[in-house]
Amino acid sequence: MDMTYAATDVVVSRAGSVACTEILVTGKPAILIPLPTIVDDHQTKNAYIMADVMGARVITEDELDSSSLTCIIDEIVGM
Repeated sequence: MDMTYAATDVVVSRAGSVACTEILVTGKPAILIPLPTIVDDHQTKNAYIMADVMGARVITEDELDSSSLTCIIDEIVGM
């Protein structure tokens, strides 16, 4: 996984605890899409903690489409 993170400019991921930990360790900018059907909706909680701690962007599945994702990626990479 190290090589994958090293090769990326932006991480687009769910917001499980392992994914969030890996993103924190790498320090890469992240767009998190929490899976709302998980018990206790912990991915949404994780995503907003990541937003507070490291400035990750959070987008819900309801908001997610190719246009919104492209727009956020462009903002992050400065296009």
